Amino acid sequence: MLNYIKSKISKFRKKIYNPRETDEYYGEFIGSLNFWKLLLWNFLYFEKFFFMFRNNQIKLFNYFKLRIKLRNMKESEFKQRLNFLNSNGYLIIQDYFSLEQINSILNDNSDIINELKSVDKEISTYRRFRGVPLNQNLVNIWLDDHLINLMEGYMNSKIYSRMYPTLNFTQCTEESSSKKIYENPKKAPKTASYWHVDYSTTMSITVFLSDIGPSDTRMQIVPKTNLNLNTFYKISDETVEKKKIKIVDCIGKKGSVMIHCGNVVHRMKGVKGSNRLGIHYMFSPGTNIALDVDFISSSLSKNYDLENLPHNKREIVKGLFPKKVRQGYNIKGQNILFNNFKGL
Repeated sequence: MLNYIKSKISKFRKKIYNPRETDEYYGEFIGSLNFWKLLLWNFLYFEKFFFMFRNNQIKLFNYFKLRIKLRNMKESEFKQRLNFLNSNGYLIIQDYFSLEQINSILNDNSDIINELKSVDKEISTYRRFRGVPLNQNLVNIWLDDHLINLMEGYMNSKIYSRMYPTLNFTQCTEESSSKKIYENPKKAPKTASYWHVDYSTTMSITVFLSDIGPSDTRMQIVPKTNLNLNTFYKISDETVEKKKIKIVDCIGKKGSVMIHCGNVVHRMKGVKGSNRLGIHYMFSPGTNIALDVDFISSSLSKNYDLENLPHNKREIVKGLFPKKVRQGYNIKGQNILFNNFKGL
């Protein structure tokens, strides 16, 4: 009965938000860049707005807060990068990690990478290996101090690792569009080749493990859309084209780093015959932590000792790798809680 009521409410809200299909809004491609349409969506889906508000992640509010903080910062490379990230919702730092560090990642995980690439060359595909075995080089890249500080500055919050380090491989054999996907969903590529946003409270980092140029398969971003109150719907190509706004190609040499806010509009732009390889990880202010025992096992398969991490970094990963608790845990319904009972 409850599921029936929820289904009816969902259909009702969707109908109010988008009463009919148009050349711009069709199928699941009814996300928008229009201020008034986004305002209506956030009114109808008020629980999503309050989730962001409760976690201090209304991006427009944070934008102005950070602008004030930036005025009081001394000029530095860190300030310039944080200001760009705040304004645009993304940041690319060219050649951030050394070739030695990147080649170490490639060599240490050559078997995994070869397996990811062992696919039919005639199909577009997106494959990933989550829970890359940890060693000191990977941890140095994953928990880099400068990148952590940039994300915490942008989020106006302490952050925690949301997802285990993941190797991603994308292979493109044909180019796609939102209209093609809508008209023939069964042949839609298994890649996020449509405009969309991620969880609004997350930050993502991708480290390029190969050179990515403007004519290669790459990620594209619509800058400044991080300030919108975005929906969870896909966004059509026509919606983006109608706004006549700048689209940024996320390109760089091997070792470059891309940071992007989950609330910025982006997509994978596939180019026929072009592949990409990267290592990806996500952070949040403590929301949507993707704890998984299988990935814990995989991540620690080379016996990396997390307890040797500095205290601040051990705190960042504690959601994915819970700390040992002397008095154990209590189970209450669906919740697993620390046992705080201390006795007399």
